[in-house]
Parts: sequence; C-alpha cells; structure tokens
Amino acid sequence: MKIAYILLVHKNPEQVNMFLRQLISDEEADVYMHIDKNSIEEMSGRLIKDPRIFMTSENVSVSWGDISIVDATIILLREVIKSGKKYDYVCLRSGQDMMIRSGYSKYLEQNMGKNFFEIYYEINKQGAFFRMKLPKPARQLHDNMHPARILRALLTKLYKLGINLFPVNENFDSQIKIFKGSEWFAITSALAEHMVEYCDANRWYYDAFKDLYVVDNIFFITIAKNSPFSETIVNETHTYEYWGDTYQSRHHPVVFTYENVGEIEKSGRFFARKFDISVDREAIEYFLRKTNGM
Repeated sequence: MKIAYILLVHKNPEQVNMFLRQLISDEEADVYMHIDKNSIEEMSGRLIKDPRIFMTSENVSVSWGDISIVDATIILLREVIKSGKKYDYVCLRSGQDMMIRSGYSKYLEQNMGKNFFEIYYEINKQGAFFRMKLPKPARQLHDNMHPARILRALLTKLYKLGINLFPVNENFDSQIKIFKGSEWFAITSALAEHMVEYCDANRWYYDAFKDLYVVDNIFFITIAKNSPFSETIVNETHTYEYWGDTYQSRHHPVVFTYENVGEIEKSGRFFARKFDISVDREAIEYFLRKTNGM
C-alpha cells in the first residue's frame, strides 16, 4: 500500500513534527505539506526533513470557511499528481491531527477501491448558504458577537424573507446534487485525479462556490458524489472529533487533553483532532508512544 498524506499546516511546528513521525513510520507513506502563507516564517526551518516529506511549491493564505482551504487542497492534489508516483490512496489531514492507533495502511488495503468521506446530507439548492454569496469578513470564524457574525445572520434572515443581496449568478446543472460533509477524506488516486481534472474542465464550478460559506465542506464531496466513483464512496470518517455545543465553540472541534484519551480510544478511529501542544502536550505524547511514532 502506497499512501500520500496531504497535510494542511498552519501552526505548532513541534507538534507537526510529532505527527509527521507517526506518518512516515509507515515506510510506504509519503507526506505532502501545504503551509499557510501567513505561517511560513514561524514554520521555516523548524520542520523535520526526510526524503519522503515534500513541501508545496505554492502557498496561499488560508482562512476558516473560505475558498482558500479548497485552493490549498487543490495545490496539494496537484503536487501528488505531479510527482508521478503511483499511490493507492490520497488522505487529507490537518496539522493538528494525531494518529491514535496503528494499522491504517492495512485497513485501506482491506478496503481497496473504496473512497471515504463523511457525508452529512444532501443540500437543498435553494438554501441560503448555497444561493447567497457572503462578503469575505462574514465568512470568517468568530467565537463572539463579532459584527461580521451578526452580518452573516442578518443576510441569512433577509434571504429567508426573499431578499438576496448577494446572489450566486452561476446556474448549476439540474443533474448535479450538492452534498455537505467533512472536508477530510481518504480517496483513491484515480478519484484524486478526477477531482483535479473536473476543476480544470469546469471553471464555472469553482466560480459558483468561491464566495459560499464553509465551502470546503461541500466542494470535493460534491464532485465525488457526481462522478463515476459515486458507487465506491463509503460514508465513513477515520477521524474522531468533538464539536463544541456553545455559541462560542460550535464552529470548531474542541481541543483534546489527556482527560479525553479514554473516549478517543473508544472511538475506534485511526486519527483524532484537534490537538494543541500549547494547551496539552501529554495527550499528544501518549498517542505518539502508542503508535511507535517516536
């Protein structure tokens, strides 16, 4: 099994190094990293070097809920394809992930040919966040009563009253179904190539999505579900997350601590996010030891 891990990285180089050691402990795995353009200075010279770890030749500034996350992912997919290496799977991960148990390569081998996404639901094309372009400030993450968050709520309320101040002008083909799910995936190299080819051949698709809200949760799964690979898609996530349930925390996963180790292990997943070494080092080091990544 040859796996290409593609990582979106933006902080905590020491922690990223721990995750990298886990991934390359599999001798058949390579890692491709996109570092947020805003973090290059912080990360520069502080990440481990290995013949199987590659940096992207292009970097973009990544913002939560913005098309820039899609841009960075496409850059990574292109790097994998450009390498000319024959990978069985391409797996998108975050720099704040950790591997929580071994055996992932064997699991993928046993499920060869399947493509893994976590799918939440099919979207009604008339919904506010599908037919309404949001100004960039209104698409950004805020945990408090920020004016941009209030603006987003106001624009959504107006849409429901029949007033769309920022309409999406691109028309979607009636045969395309839109899906929402987790941005993280494990897909065959054939589907990875198809997704890049589809973006290149259908510029209207990118243009239609570029100003939508949390577009990364829609963009790739929609291409996959409307592709010849649709029947191979398994609605399964390999990553354990716990999303906040308060007004301040509901838009992002909570940061795990050592107190969460038991529940993480019970999940049966192969990865978990998110971790933050500045909040809790012990949980990270626990899973590093467990997977023989050090």
